[in-house]
Amino acid sequence: MSSKYKYLTWAVVVLLVLTFLKILPGTSSVIEAFELKSYDFRQSVSSEKHIVNDDVVVLAIDDASIDILNEKYGQWPWQRNSYVDIINFLEESKAKAIVFDLMFLPNASNTKYDQLLSDTISKYDNVFIAMNFDNRDNEVRLPQSIKAKMNMDKKLDLLSFSGCRPVLPQLLSGTPNIGIINVQRDSDGVLRRAPLFVKYNDDVYPSLAMKVFSFVNGVDEYSVDKDYVLTAGDKKIKLEKDGAVHLNWYKLRDDISGSFKHIPAWRVVKSLEAKKNNSKSFIPEDNFENKIVFVGVTATSQYDIKTTPISKNTAGIEFQTTTFLNLMENNIIHRTSFFINVLISLVLVLAVGFLILYFDSAIVSVVLSSVVILSFFATSVMLYVHQNIWTDIFFPVFAVIIIMIFMYLVKYMTKARDFDYTYKLATTDGLTGLYNHRYMQEQIAKNIASSRRYNTKFSLLLLDIDFFKKFNDTYGHQAGDAVLRYVSELLKKSIRSTDIAARYGGEELVIILTNTDKEEAYITAEKICKKIAAKKMRISEKQEVSVTVSIGVTTYPENGSNSEELIEYADKGLYYAKEHGRNQVGKIPDDSSVQ
Repeated sequence: MSSKYKYLTWAVVVLLVLTFLKILPGTSSVIEAFELKSYDFRQSVSSEKHIVNDDVVVLAIDDASIDILNEKYGQWPWQRNSYVDIINFLEESKAKAIVFDLMFLPNASNTKYDQLLSDTISKYDNVFIAMNFDNRDNEVRLPQSIKAKMNMDKKLDLLSFSGCRPVLPQLLSGTPNIGIINVQRDSDGVLRRAPLFVKYNDDVYPSLAMKVFSFVNGVDEYSVDKDYVLTAGDKKIKLEKDGAVHLNWYKLRDDISGSFKHIPAWRVVKSLEAKKNNSKSFIPEDNFENKIVFVGVTATSQYDIKTTPISKNTAGIEFQTTTFLNLMENNIIHRTSFFINVLISLVLVLAVGFLILYFDSAIVSVVLSSVVILSFFATSVMLYVHQNIWTDIFFPVFAVIIIMIFMYLVKYMTKARDFDYTYKLATTDGLTGLYNHRYMQEQIAKNIASSRRYNTKFSLLLLDIDFFKKFNDTYGHQAGDAVLRYVSELLKKSIRSTDIAARYGGEELVIILTNTDKEEAYITAEKICKKIAAKKMRISEKQEVSVTVSIGVTTYPENGSNSEELIEYADKGLYYAKEHGRNQVGKIPDDSSVQ
């Protein structure tokens, strides 16, 4: 395997490690937080291109409506005959569906019109009301006879509740058109998803938006396959495992009202009064004809405001309307699977890794890698905007950046290693592993320059292996090479880290002793001489031989001012040792004072 393929393999290994970290509870939540922000960015781009269906109208209980209608129906919450008036008006206006994102809870101090409201709602099959569940530990339970629950297989891991806030008992038994308005926020408190179904005491209940969707499309039954695809009539909706969908949001204006057609509730009530007085209506007659009318609170004072990817002031009714339109227009965001996201990351990692390894110029590879990342980012946005496909952005880009750092480290560490290897080849002797003659000469020159500058001394030992030719002649050249390696290893272990051992040539070796005067040099030479002689070298399984060396010593500046003079003097000492019996340090006559 070539080195480039090997490095790409390591890059894939690093990606696998990052992928493993991604699924760990601690890191997965951090990564998911960034992915959600990337969703928000793409949603802000996508929402600019959406056009709201004109068949949907929001009848908004805004701040102005509360102020105006408090005079007619009393302080908010209004008496329930107000909703009877609204229902009758909308029915006369031929509204296709009337959807209240309001919970008509039992209220002991306001029961006068409860029965009238229940009778009116039960009278029409196109009026829908809201209810929500909770997990409070109380004794309130829904009656088993409630018509709002539904039959559905339970493949989904639905949002589950044990408690509830039931609406008027008359409504629970009188109408099946009750939808659940529980929401499911992400960890940062932002509302991005809508649960289409929830579970209460093992029974399944549809959301308010899903209930209206079923009515408009004439759907009575649902089924979910193994891939979590919901079949509702001729519609197919891809769900998440918990029965929720990621919403595709519509652009909101600067105020809290959305891009849906908003009509203040006070206009309906004022139009009723105008009709009685035969005066001009506040709303055109066909304004609600064949429309799906969502009735809910948009007044900020009533706290039914939610944070969504495109606004911090999205009213609850706008959330329900958005969910309904997503279902009607099959405009739901589909998030790619974990496997697809890892595959995308792998392709990016391989592409960027190849660019880094192929181009020697760091600038070129960084620019091209940046182009790859930006192209992926742009493609992800386009897929989101035009195909409703949400691919992860943060993890693939994060993985690529980590891989880039890793690849550059590997690349330049490899270069450094290759440089070190080349430098080693150029400065060391292949047989002994000691420095070569050229390097030795350079170091002698450096020591001379340093000693001159700082007025210090250094010494040099010239060693020759005794009877080396005899080893070659008797045991062969391989044995001679083994002796050279053996002595070289002993020298490396006998000197300081600041000293330098080199091969001068043939069987002659040199040691440069930095910051060492003549007396210290002789002591060191004697130790080396005795250490080598004290051990026997094994040249075969059954045979050991004794190896000795003769050593000549020279010191700068006493014995020479340059390399040639120093080596010449050391050579004289070496010759003296050879002439006087070998296996010793040669002390020529003018060094006789050295002990």
